[in-house]
Order: sequence, then structure tokens, then C-alpha cells
Amino acid sequence: MNTFVQVAIPLFILAGNIMDKGGSLSRIIHFAKVCVGRFKGGMAHINIVASMMFAGVTGSAVADVAALGPMEIEMMTEQGYEKDYATALTCASASIGPIIPPSLPLIMYGVVSGTSVGALLMAGLVPGILMGIVLMVQVAWYAKKYNFPTSEAYSFKEIIKAIPEGIGALSIPIVVLGGIYTGFFTPTEAAGVAVWFPSFLECLYIKS
Repeated sequence: MNTFVQVAIPLFILAGNIMDKGGSLSRIIHFAKVCVGRFKGGMAHINIVASMMFAGVTGSAVADVAALGPMEIEMMTEQGYEKDYATALTCASASIGPIIPPSLPLIMYGVVSGTSVGALLMAGLVPGILMGIVLMVQVAWYAKKYNFPTSEAYSFKEIIKAIPEGIGALSIPIVVLGGIYTGFFTPTEAAGVAVWFPSFLECLYIKS
């Protein structure tokens, strides 16, 4: 770790672990379920969106599968999805992790090649989002063709109740990526924020 930029790698991984153990991932999935679960194939869409949001903190496909995979596959199979499809979709959505910033492979490439890490991360945002959109289009087509199940419909009151916790968890990658793209802090500083911010939120949830 003689290179300052490389310090970001273990910090982003730590941030993902904090989100996993602290409950932020569960809040993201619950909020997405409340919003889109009522639609056909909603749980499959939730799988993709949750992976994209988690990728915005860790930048690792392995971390995505390890943290979200068991939870997503279990929730999908409980709703009637075939386990093979749930597993395949989880692996496919996790592959977005190395594309959407903060991508760990892009950080390593920037260190080795001397390329601007910030520019590399900015270049990965649009392709990562496009990958997620294409996956969701594919899920929508399969949902119509194979009559995928839907979740229970939540009342307007329940949706309003879920907003504060959902926004809190979703704001983590927004703060991290927004800081990098606006130049407010470097990728390494962003990794430090990625560790501090979810820790701060979890302290607020525990206190409340």
C-alpha cells in the first residue's frame, strides 16, 4: 500500500461489509420491494437495482454476490422463482460491480498505467447503468412470457413509512459518487467517506 490511491480498495470493501452487517442492504431491498414489488417480475428488478446500488459502494462483483446473493436468491425462490434463474440473475447483476464506480479493477488499472483514476471511474458510470437497464428489459420480457410472480401491494401509508430508511441507505452511493464526480474529494477520500457515512447512519438507526 505504498500508493495512496490503493488505500481506497480495502476501504471500499470495508464499507460494503458495514452496509451488509449494519442492515443498510436490507433497507435498500425493502424500499425497492415496497416501490416496485407489486409489478410482475418485481423481485427480479429489485435484484438488479440492489446490485447496482451496492456496486456504487464496493465496486466488486465478488463482494456483491457474497453480501447480496444469499438474500436475493432466498427471497426470489420464496416467491416462486426457479432457483437456477434466481442464481443466474444474481450473478449477472453482480457483474455490474466492476463497471459502476468505484470499480476496484479500474482503480488498480489507473495505478498501474498512471491513468487518472477519477476519469476512469467517470467513464464506467454510463456503461454500468446501461448494463442494468438491459438486464431489466430482459427481466420484463421474461416476466411477461413466463408469468413471473409479484409481491404483495403495499399501502400508500406503508410506502411513506419506508421512505426515510430507504433514502438513508440509498444516499450512501449518491454521496460517494457525487463527491468523486464533482471533484469534492479524491477516490481515496471517497473511500473514507464510504466507510464513515454508513457507520454514522447505523448509529442513528440504533439510537432511534
